[in-house]
Order: sequence, then C-alpha cells, then structure tokens
Amino acid sequence: MTTNAATRASCRTAIRNAAALMLATATIVAAMLTPASAASAAIPRHIALAATYTGGPDTITSFRCDPASAPSTCHGTAEGAATYAGGWSGTSHYIYRFLVAPSNTVTVDISERFEGTVEGCGTGTFTVLTHETIEASGTAQGRWVIPALGTDDLRQLTGTGSSTGSYAPDGAGGGQLTGRLLCQG
Repeated sequence: MTTNAATRASCRTAIRNAAALMLATATIVAAMLTPASAASAAIPRHIALAATYTGGPDTITSFRCDPASAPSTCHGTAEGAATYAGGWSGTSHYIYRFLVAPSNTVTVDISERFEGTVEGCGTGTFTVLTHETIEASGTAQGRWVIPALGTDDLRQLTGTGSSTGSYAPDGAGGGQLTGRLLCQG
C-alpha cells in the first residue's frame, strides 16, 4: 500500500509540475502577444526639429489700403501651399492675414495645416500657427507654435520654434524651421 500511495503522490506531483509549466508557458506567450497598453505606448518624446520649406506663389484673397493715398497701411488675406523636407516631410496648405506698413515691412499671421511625417513621431496632420515679420528686402523671421490639434500619430504633437526665410513679392520663397517638439502619440 505504501508503494501505491507513493506512486500516486509522485504522479500528482508530476501532474502539478506539468500544469504549472503549461500555465507559466501560456502566461509568457500571452504577455508576448498582448499589445502594449495605451499608457505605455504614449511615452512623451522631446524631439529637436530642423526642416526646410518652399512655397508659393500665394493667392491674395483680399486687399485694402487705409488711406487709399500713399503712404498708407495695407492689409489683406492670402493663401498658398508649401513643401517640407527634413524633420517634417510633407505638404501643407496655409491661409494668412497680413499688414503692410508704409515702410513696406509685412507682418503676417499664418494658420497652416501640415500633412506628412514628423521624424521620430509618426505620420498624420497638424496645425502650425506662425507670426512672421518680412522686411522690404524679403528677408523674414518668425515664431511658430503647434497646438495639440493633430490627427493619427500626430494627434498630441505640440511644439514651438522659429523660422527664417526669404520671399519674393508674390509670396514665393523658402526657408528653415528650428525648434522643439513634444510627441505624445
């Protein structure tokens, strides 16, 4: 009887060990096959940006000068498209309001919708808001901000930076962007 009981005990131990091994194996396989949670996938990443752009010529959608005689201050709206390379790769459509001072310095407030890829962050769309000053020579300097208004991989993208560029009177031109991005997608 002792032999039979010992055999049963070792058989139970073997079955328990086999069950434990199968449970451990199933747990490991399940962990490997389960996608990461949204919380762990959304680790914020700070990205240094450097990109170039070309755009224009732009289409003036409204224009008015006050007073109508020279020298005067003129203002209006316009729109256009741009192509980006570098840290941002893609295309955009922009609309803007502008003010032309008697000195021919132009102040511009731009709302731009970018579609493409941000290196290190992903692909989608986002909005860029830019305030730019363009000297009479066509040389431009600006500051930009990205509010969290994106889509797809870029839905939580934010950032700030500066721009420099050079433009012809019809808005055609190009320049460089530098800044810092926070990718949370």
